[in-house]
Amino acid sequence: MGTSVAMIERHYGQTNVLMGLEHETAKRRKPKKAQAADAANPDATANIEAKPTAKKSHKLHKQPIKTDATIPAGAVDMTPVDDGSDEYEICLEQLSFFTYCLRRTGQIRPPEHARRRPMTHDELVTEARAIVARQVTSDMDSEQKDELLEQALMSLLDRKVAMPFFGKAGILGAGGGAAVPGRYLMHDDPRLPPMPEKPTLIDFFEKRILLMARGGQHLLQSARLAQKNGLPEKIVLACLLHDIAVTAHIRSDHGYYGAQLIEPYVDEEVSWAVRYHQALRFYPDPQMNYEYPELYTRTFGEEYRPPAYIQRDYEQARNHKWYMSARLVTCNDLYSFDPNVKVEIDDFKDLIGRNFRQPEEGLGFDNTPSSHMWRSIIWPNNFL
Repeated sequence: MGTSVAMIERHYGQTNVLMGLEHETAKRRKPKKAQAADAANPDATANIEAKPTAKKSHKLHKQPIKTDATIPAGAVDMTPVDDGSDEYEICLEQLSFFTYCLRRTGQIRPPEHARRRPMTHDELVTEARAIVARQVTSDMDSEQKDELLEQALMSLLDRKVAMPFFGKAGILGAGGGAAVPGRYLMHDDPRLPPMPEKPTLIDFFEKRILLMARGGQHLLQSARLAQKNGLPEKIVLACLLHDIAVTAHIRSDHGYYGAQLIEPYVDEEVSWAVRYHQALRFYPDPQMNYEYPELYTRTFGEEYRPPAYIQRDYEQARNHKWYMSARLVTCNDLYSFDPNVKVEIDDFKDLIGRNFRQPEEGLGFDNTPSSHMWRSIIWPNNFL
């Protein structure tokens, strides 16, 4: 930044760091010739009397703030305000001094965020990746790299992000989870691509579902396999949507959530197949050459047995007229994913147009029993 904390203390005294900050900011606004003159005569700067001045930087506004147990009475909020001038960027450089002042004198409240133009999604991702590139090491696995990227993204936000209950079960179970004060994210999350005003199912695939590359491609490849097997369009659509909850909403009971999500917009057979494919996955069907997934054995253990409600729903589905619809979803689900094949959502654009009732208001804003679920995919980190 060019001005050290030690220099500020030496010139202005520990209790006058704020005045020194204003003076240093004012110096930066001088023409280069004037700055050169100051450099040639350092004593002129060193002997400035440490007392408040009548004129203060118009870029730093003072206003009373509420006192509480942690902020001394009389503290002031010195957040820089962007009024479009070049000097705003100078003041942003000074923000590190606020932390220093709070730590050393307790007289200045550090701003919760710099009121600069919010980053776009592309800017945020680019900056976060640059941070990760400086911190990543060769011994990190993909999960550790993902965690590093998430931490970098969080560090760039000007709001805290509320974590849902199922994301902090361990913390709560251990008796933690105290409220953290501050300003929290509501609605648009700059870490995610912005959604259009009236989003379609294609928009949800492109801007949410396919962000999870493996999960999104699994859906596309499942539908592609169903097409290659010559199955009806309703079954292809069910394969395309069968894990939509896992990829964009919630993992637990994903078949039930997924069915509820799409129910107002598809044929009843499609949502039924999505709902019951979850239970059928746990039970083999020799006539359809469907076996219990090896993945489940590796993931849950050989001793795992599904709970009673899964057994109940399997038996109910086994005797239903649409049993084969849900079973075909499981058959195309099991062997569908190939990491070397990439399928595009546009390949199913016409099929979706014929079989998915797109609301004119946009998914999430059409006042159906599942509209709130689509909104939670648009804004997954709302505080409320």
